[in-house]
Amino acid sequence: MVDILATDRNKKNKLRWSLSSILCSELCLAFCILMLSACVGNRVNIHHSNPEHFARQIVHNIEKQNITALASAIHPIQGVQLSPYGHFSDKTDVTLYTTKLLKEWYETTPKVWGYYDGSGEKIILNTKEYFSQFVSDRNYSNAPIILVNKLAKKNNTRSNIETFFSNSTFVDFYYPGSDPKFGGMDWSSLRIILIPNQKGGWWLRGLAHGQWTI
Repeated sequence: MVDILATDRNKKNKLRWSLSSILCSELCLAFCILMLSACVGNRVNIHHSNPEHFARQIVHNIEKQNITALASAIHPIQGVQLSPYGHFSDKTDVTLYTTKLLKEWYETTPKVWGYYDGSGEKIILNTKEYFSQFVSDRNYSNAPIILVNKLAKKNNTRSNIETFFSNSTFVDFYYPGSDPKFGGMDWSSLRIILIPNQKGGWWLRGLAHGQWTI
């Protein structure tokens, strides 16, 4: 009996050690990537205190597909969570971490990012395809309306940014509808969700796409 308990204890200790080693390896790799980015000047200034200016850097690097710089802004522990229609959910959303984004950006393997509005079908895309459809679908750096902690337009999918991300700030990059035949329903927006870091700047914590929904 004593031998069995000792064996179980050893297995649990080995499992804890393995999990700790994996976590440490991921954090070390992320840290190395951030340091390399800083050396070559290819990163977002996470110490910028103005949330709108910080969010503009995020949008700029998304549009330029400067993924190394974008990855440097992601929260090193919590990652960046993506919502296709503005309502965040741990059950359906994908969260990307620094190393995961840098790896998956160059892969073509699709995965489920949530469900399409209306049809309810799964959103099955690779990372580049998801960004193209739900993050960089428009040139948001030139959005005519940019608001901080306020949505320019709401859809039928309830936004829960304030309750889902505690102590967060968000910036809404909004394009109003332009085609008369759609009656203004062709609007879209990109919401950049930020949380403060310990240096008085920001980390990127969420990316939400806004558009008319059923």
